[in-house]
Amino acid sequence: MNTFKVMSVNVGKPREVAYQNKFISTAIWKTAIQGPVMLTSTNLAGDGQADLINHGGKDMAVLIYSYDHYDYWEKQLNRKLEYGSFGENVTVVGLTEHDVCIGDTFEWGEAIVQISQPRYPCYKLSIRHEAPEIPQLVLDTGFSGYYVRVLQSGLVSKEAGLRRLQRHPLGISIAAVSEAFINKSASTESIRGILAVDELSESWKRKFESRLT
Repeated sequence: MNTFKVMSVNVGKPREVAYQNKFISTAIWKTAIQGPVMLTSTNLAGDGQADLINHGGKDMAVLIYSYDHYDYWEKQLNRKLEYGSFGENVTVVGLTEHDVCIGDTFEWGEAIVQISQPRYPCYKLSIRHEAPEIPQLVLDTGFSGYYVRVLQSGLVSKEAGLRRLQRHPLGISIAAVSEAFINKSASTESIRGILAVDELSESWKRKFESRLT
C-alpha cells in the first residue's frame, strides 16, 4: 500500500478571541511541531479542543486535511497559508475527501488510525481567516477535511507518513458522505448505504438516522 507524505503535524490549545463583540474560546489556531509526538486515543500531545461537543473525543481524535486544497484557498484569500490553517492536526499530500473512505485504516508511525467522519465547517473557520464566506465555500467545494479515531496509540511524526493498511470493503468516501448530508433530497437508499458502514462515527450515524425518520 502507498505511503502518503505528511507535510506538517500541528497542535494548539484553546485561546480567547474577539468575535462579534464578545470573546469565544477556540483551538482552531494550530502550530507546526517538529519531532515525534504521542498520539493517544483522544488527541495528540499538546493539542486541545474548546468545544468538546462538536470536536474531540474518540471519533474525532485527529483532523486531517489535504495540502492539495491549499492552492485553491490561497487564491481565494489572496495570501500564502501556513500549515494548519484549517485547524487540521495533519497536513497531508494526497488523500483528499474522494481518496479516503469511512473505515479505511492507516499506519502512522507507531499508531494505527481509522477514518471516522467528515469535518463539518463551522463559523470558527471564518474567525481564523477573517472571511465569513469560508464555511459555505467548504460546503460548496467539498474541501472539508476529515477525522480519524485511534485504534492503536503510539509515537507519530511528520517523517513517518501515512501508510494505508486497508480499504473498507463498502468504499463509501468522505466526499460521498458529505454530499449525501448536504443534499436534503438524497435517496433513502444512499443514506441506508452510508449507515451500513459500522465504522461511521456515532454522531454522523445519528445525523443520517434522523433523516430516515
